[in-house]
Amino acid sequence: MNNDSSPEKPASRRQFLQGAGAVGGALILGRAASAQTALNQNAPTENVLKLDEHPDLQKVGGFEIVLVGAEKVIVAHTEAGFVACSAICPHRNCEVEYRASDKQFVCPCHNSRFDEKGKVLRGPAKTDLKPFDAATALLIKPATAPKSA
Repeated sequence: MNNDSSPEKPASRRQFLQGAGAVGGALILGRAASAQTALNQNAPTENVLKLDEHPDLQKVGGFEIVLVGAEKVIVAHTEAGFVACSAICPHRNCEVEYRASDKQFVCPCHNSRFDEKGKVLRGPAKTDLKPFDAATALLIKPATAPKSA
């Protein structure tokens, strides 16, 4: 009876390292894919702000008040990027504006002033503007370049 099953040679060091590298690479790719999936799951699906539809936000200093769910949110294009917080002044519920020249949110009703993060700088408001996490609750899509003829 002929038995062709001979004992296998142990893997060389090179073969072992190649196999270990392949397994390690597969694990890293798997983790990266699951991390990207998690990021995509945290990205807002309803609250997408397309800059093509909001020309005031395309330039630094521009701002706009948008609805996120039932909440009015002020989005401002600052030198550092986009910032967002509640558009409602906690003093008397007036809508605030963004003044790029002062780098502040200002309530036109009673002149309360807030820094770009919504912190009270000057009253009569005594509490900060409600912070709004633009990174997880609002997706800002860049404007598309005009198509050339």
